[in-house]
Amino acid sequence: MKNVRKFIHLFNLALSLLIIILSFVKKDLPLTIIFGNLAFFYLYITLLASPLIAVEPNLPFKGTYLFARRALGVSSFYFALLHAYFAFFKNLYLIDAFNFLLTSPFLLIGFLALLILAVLTATSFDKIVRKLGKNCKRLHRLVYLAGVLVLFHATNMNMRLAEGKSIKSIIFLTAVYFLLALQSLRLVKY
Repeated sequence: MKNVRKFIHLFNLALSLLIIILSFVKKDLPLTIIFGNLAFFYLYITLLASPLIAVEPNLPFKGTYLFARRALGVSSFYFALLHAYFAFFKNLYLIDAFNFLLTSPFLLIGFLALLILAVLTATSFDKIVRKLGKNCKRLHRLVYLAGVLVLFHATNMNMRLAEGKSIKSIIFLTAVYFLLALQSLRLVKY
């Protein structure tokens, strides 16, 4: 169990390198979308932990899942950073990207979510967690704000997600509704 965080970090590093290497073979590989989807997936799995365990306290591997949650959150930031890098430096030219950032509220919302995830990642090291004490848990509740911002960013930057007509959007919306339902059950329980 102690090595689960290291395993998650190494797995994601290898996965990202594999995806980048594949992009040299397949030139039209949408790296921005792939890394954005991975960032969303890891943020979702991170946000799912507390309500899922509150609703189902006898969940198998509950301890491992809770222990791994910090690495899952860091993975979300890692893939969000790659998503932002490829969006800014590969899809848009840097000057156009900054102009677009200032004129697009949904891109700005995504950037704000990235900043929140950066702060949470920077404060997720064991030494810093011990120094912050109870304040660390309060600070890390910002992950819910980041989740809402990512949801607005994803649905508005990709309007097809909001329409619910593609299989990807159906999976996306179902996952979001499932998380909201679990959070609602968790609130009712407390």
